[in-house]
Amino acid sequence: MSETTGTTARTREDIRIITTASGVARRSAGLLVAVLMLLSACDGSRHPGPAPTLEAARWENFQQRFVHGGQVIDSGNADISHSEGQGYGMLLAVAAGDQGAFDRLWRWTSRVLQRRDGLLSWRYAPCPAADTSCVTDSNNASDGDLLVAWALLRAGDAWGNADYHFAALTIMAAVAEKLVLTHENRTLLLPGEVGFRHDDAITVNLSYWVFPALQAFDREQPTGPWQALIDSGVDLLDSARFGDAQLPPDWLEIGPDGLRPSPRFSTRYGFDAVRIPLYATWAGLAPEDNWRSLKQLWQRDPVPAWVDLDDGSTAEYAWSRGMASVARLVDLQHAEGEIGRAQDDAADATADADYYSQTLVLLSHLAGAERRS
Repeated sequence: MSETTGTTARTREDIRIITTASGVARRSAGLLVAVLMLLSACDGSRHPGPAPTLEAARWENFQQRFVHGGQVIDSGNADISHSEGQGYGMLLAVAAGDQGAFDRLWRWTSRVLQRRDGLLSWRYAPCPAADTSCVTDSNNASDGDLLVAWALLRAGDAWGNADYHFAALTIMAAVAEKLVLTHENRTLLLPGEVGFRHDDAITVNLSYWVFPALQAFDREQPTGPWQALIDSGVDLLDSARFGDAQLPPDWLEIGPDGLRPSPRFSTRYGFDAVRIPLYATWAGLAPEDNWRSLKQLWQRDPVPAWVDLDDGSTAEYAWSRGMASVARLVDLQHAEGEIGRAQDDAADATADADYYSQTLVLLSHLAGAERRS
């Protein structure tokens, strides 16, 4: 096995300064270049961000149902909060042009979830103390880290706020140092700092490759590992197809014998992997041919929520409206002038959707609007 961290795989300056959410400055190797880039990017010459792309009514509906103070509540998962949900909420707040809501979400995230190294604890369960003692798993989830950092970059552009950019760079530096590695000649993203390195294999989750976020990071920091991650993710999309259905798994193991659905986690295509075509389409990375097997799945009646790629079994219940919105986005990615309107139709019919389904609907809407623009 060949493995090096994302930090040691590239040349860096000797000194960097990381400012944590608590304002404590500490020295370690490498972020000085990023800090200098930040200072030049925030000198007033940066172009303003795009106009809001999420209508106020949709954002208000999402807030009323799933946001409490600065927390996004996962209504389908025992009302926990997690870094993924905070990132999605922050992205939606920027898309709606709601800086007040964004600030509340980020303040709670940085105060309760952000660790001293800049990464985010992934899971918070409701408890009477309503503080950091309610964090039930301090391991991070790299998709949540990427989503929050991406939202901060977008907010910095939209509102000309240098603090948001600096906070984004802090998270990006921690991701590059602790979560990016080279294994079997691929640049990979660990799903979390702990639990995914095995004796001779690595487990990854392709839905954690938030491609449009990685593109934004590469624009912000071209010397970082971001383009290499994009390239490896696209390569894995072409290779990681399993079972009779030829679908990507939620969890993928990469070892000396090649790729396989992870027996340590799940051998299903399901609630995680549905985000793979969402992010790839949003980033404009995957041609229509990449989704032929998915489109065959989406033609079933009813469409199952998951497929086991080992034994071919399927869920006894149908996919959600959010999953259907992702399929609609992919189906219409080449239908010029219609992609955004199709998402409008999907976004209006979600009164009974839970947090995750509604989030997929709104993200598909945003992706369609941004691809159309």
